[in-house]
Amino acid sequence: MRAIAVQLAPYGIRVDSVVPNRIGSPVGKDDFDPERPVKNLASRGGRPDELAQVVLFLVSDDSSFIIGENVFVDGGHSAVSH
Repeated sequence: MRAIAVQLAPYGIRVDSVVPNRIGSPVGKDDFDPERPVKNLASRGGRPDELAQVVLFLVSDDSSFIIGENVFVDGGHSAVSH
């Protein structure tokens, strides 16, 4: 992602990535259980709309100075799992 960001920056194209975890239903499940135990700082699973809000922010002019970044949308899971 960062290499692509470097290559496309001269053309005014910003490249970032969203790194979701603990969003929506577990793999293979059709139903989203908001009460399922989740190890993260938010103490809950994320909702798909919370991920969508981050994507909307990144495609907006409000994020015009964010380039080449991974945005973790995981309720703090990556902070407690390392």
